[in-house]
Amino acid sequence: MSSRAEQTRRGRSAGPILVALALLVALAGWWLARATSARPADASSAAKADAERAPRADAALESERPGEDAPAAANDRAAAVELQAPTSAPNTAPVQHALDVLVTDELGRAVAGVEVTAGQLDETGFQRIVDETMRARTDATGRARVPFEDTAELRPNRAWLDVTSDVEPALAVEPRHRAGETLHFVTPLLGTVVVIVTDVDGAPMRDAAQVFVCGVAAGARGKALWGAFDPTTCARGPLVGDRARFEHVALDCELRIAVRREGSQTDHAFADAAPRPRPAHVEVPVQLSPTMPILTGRVVRPDGAPYAQRTLDAQLRGALIGPRDQLCGRPQTDPNGGFRFELQGSPSATGDVALALLSTEPREHARHEARAQLRLPLANGLVDLGTLVLQPPAVLLAGRVVDARGAPVEGARFELYEPVHLGGSTEPSWWNAIAFADDVRSDANGEFTIHGSSAATKLAVRASASALASPSLEFAPGALGVELALRALGGLRGRVLLDPPSLASACAVRILRDGVADAGYEQREVARELDADGGFAFDGLEPGIWEARVTRRDDREPLAAVEDLRVEAGAVLEDARLNPLDLGGKLRRLRIEVVDSSGAAVERARATFRPTHAETETRWSTCEIAGGALELLVRELPLEMRIEARGYLSVELAAVTGDVRATLGKAPLLRFALADPSKLPGPPIHIAPALVSLDGGAGVEQSVDLYFDARGEIEVHAARLGRHRLRWHVARREQTFGFGTLVDPPQAFEFDVLPGGTSAQIVELDFDAAWMAQQAAALHF
Repeated sequence: MSSRAEQTRRGRSAGPILVALALLVALAGWWLARATSARPADASSAAKADAERAPRADAALESERPGEDAPAAANDRAAAVELQAPTSAPNTAPVQHALDVLVTDELGRAVAGVEVTAGQLDETGFQRIVDETMRARTDATGRARVPFEDTAELRPNRAWLDVTSDVEPALAVEPRHRAGETLHFVTPLLGTVVVIVTDVDGAPMRDAAQVFVCGVAAGARGKALWGAFDPTTCARGPLVGDRARFEHVALDCELRIAVRREGSQTDHAFADAAPRPRPAHVEVPVQLSPTMPILTGRVVRPDGAPYAQRTLDAQLRGALIGPRDQLCGRPQTDPNGGFRFELQGSPSATGDVALALLSTEPREHARHEARAQLRLPLANGLVDLGTLVLQPPAVLLAGRVVDARGAPVEGARFELYEPVHLGGSTEPSWWNAIAFADDVRSDANGEFTIHGSSAATKLAVRASASALASPSLEFAPGALGVELALRALGGLRGRVLLDPPSLASACAVRILRDGVADAGYEQREVARELDADGGFAFDGLEPGIWEARVTRRDDREPLAAVEDLRVEAGAVLEDARLNPLDLGGKLRRLRIEVVDSSGAAVERARATFRPTHAETETRWSTCEIAGGALELLVRELPLEMRIEARGYLSVELAAVTGDVRATLGKAPLLRFALADPSKLPGPPIHIAPALVSLDGGAGVEQSVDLYFDARGEIEVHAARLGRHRLRWHVARREQTFGFGTLVDPPQAFEFDVLPGGTSAQIVELDFDAAWMAQQAAALHF
């Protein structure tokens, strides 16, 4: 009896302990489940834990490898992954994700040091990197954790992942993915490629240069050897000594290699002749061949000291070049003053030109220059110019600035330009300005000196200071003792009456010098937006005859105009015709809405319009439509109107008499592909197709604001369906400056644009290289 009581007592005392243990076990299980479902705190700790569990990446993820039904594709660009934002997240806040990645080669070995990039696909399928922080490199175990931010601007969309080696194309693609799994990329076998460069004379490369390498998968369409490499699709590396090193290169892909000297726009292209598959480490020797004249020589200062380690601006001058000097290179001198550069943009005509090498170091209003005479055309290869001496710059213009009483004016600024005679005026404009006078100021005695040179026989100058300015004065280069007399400027005030007054926010007043407005140069035009009550004011106007035009705020087409406004020096004109200018009831407000086939607003569109019964030569007006809607002011109805937006078919409206709601359908995608990409002209010449509609909107041209890529391809959304005719846009781009023209091919080329499908419509193109070279040579500004 006592023993049973003792057992009962012990059992009762152990009960609370067992309950406590059970609670602890339950709590530990809950905590463990939560910890295993949460994301690791950082990529390094996850990688360390993974390394401890699996020293070899292939053994650790044997179960995660794709099966035979979903092989990895070595030349695919990216992996698409559906990302669902938490439903509780506000639409305006970014949603953070982390994607775990493992990269191994075909033998299951970890691939370390490759970059993994996350981004998004927008509604058109365009790959967009949202943030530069969404990148990571694989560690020694081949693992990486890529942060990913899903922004409200692009949500909901698909994510994409790109595993990038030093050499394109992308190494591998994940064939399938399930939430919570590690993305496993399988790459081809990889190795190292070292490019060793020798110069045109067989010596090791001495100049600073960039090496571009592009990997081409066997059988890839259109990937021929091309003359210009696109930096966005090729690996780039600087020469270290005479070689450049590239890691993680697929051993079985073909290579295209290009070398570009610093300051040059010419690529020396090569094909890798190494057998495939290549060894894990291979050296590829390439020797440059002269594709252009290469000018060499030495530059010294007037005292004979070398002009060492400086950058020079090389310019061509002469009748063959035209009135403007042509930049043809930017060579860098060595410690002995030596230089070497490819002559860019040399005319093919025969004749003499001057080569000027201008100093670029900071100097007071002037640049020293060295000159050499060249006889064109030059043969490709080395051309030794010998020793050239930098000389002080020539005087382009010197004189004195005075006010109306003849007193000197200090601190006057100068505008120097080529004169254009329009309506008796020689006013300056952005397109004919010359930069020699940008930093020149008159001194305490009113004196000034402008240095430089010009091939023009006549130039013009205008001086200004505070509220004073001189009339434009023509002179011959090298003129001395010129006197520029400043006079007071004038002003203009007025007010526009509108009904309702709120229309003032959509209007502007533009004034321009009489006699030059319709010449196409829009010289000396000044614009002001209207005040809330319709008022406007202009100060600092040149004395003379002006014209005032009321226009839409974002359009130049006049809604009303007042001519013969005589502005006097030192006075503000308040003409009765502008005080006020009553437009009440003369303008109509027209609302334009632009939506897609789902009814959603098209964010950016453009409306082009004119009166339906206008003369053929009447200029079309254009307005940008932002946010899917626009309030438009017009003088008369009906209007013929065309509404366009990138990625959509345009809509033609023959007689608009009221508000418009235009529904735009998706445009078909065209891919223009050159039959022979090697025919592409080298920089600075670029070409692109232009489409001329022969059916709906007959005669309407659609220019393409892109140029062919290195593969000889270009993609564009066609704005119209039906029959089209091809024209060529030939352009010359020099650094930030460019111009071009449209030309018709010798033989007309027509094609049909069909309704869009799931893939791009391919249009094969070809042209005669000699004919295209003639069009490029004829370009002039």
